[in-house]
Amino acid sequence: MAPSKTFNVPGLGCAFAVITDPELRRLWISGSHGLIPHVNVMGVAAALAAYRDGQEWLDQALAYLRGNRDFLAQYVTGNLPGVRMTTMEATYLAWLDCRRSAIPGNPFEYFLANARVALNDGADYGRGGKGFVRLNVACSRKTLTQALDRMRDALKKL
Repeated sequence: MAPSKTFNVPGLGCAFAVITDPELRRLWISGSHGLIPHVNVMGVAAALAAYRDGQEWLDQALAYLRGNRDFLAQYVTGNLPGVRMTTMEATYLAWLDCRRSAIPGNPFEYFLANARVALNDGADYGRGGKGFVRLNVACSRKTLTQALDRMRDALKKL
């Protein structure tokens, strides 16, 4: 486990494992010898602060992300013809299916060129991702709305 993604403190080298089974713990210790040469003091301090004092912040952040997720779902349904949003599970990354839209070719390239919105190309995630884009909703509602409005306007040009 690590507080890196949950509390936005990446790169601090403070991951850890909780292994209650004695035999699995013994195997872990023997197999991981030399992999983790030292503990990052800054990482430990950040992890302790996050786990001790970060629950209120985390609750607020999760509520905000849920709000952005719900806003996105409504926006896609009402404003992006031919685009469907898959159900987001434990992530702030939305998977948008553009295969039924009128977009000629790659939706990543289309939105980048015509809406100035840089998404993630679904094709980068394997053959099944062709025709999809990934959108990060961990941003301000204003930024999300601006991006979606530009995507809507780009689709209207088709």
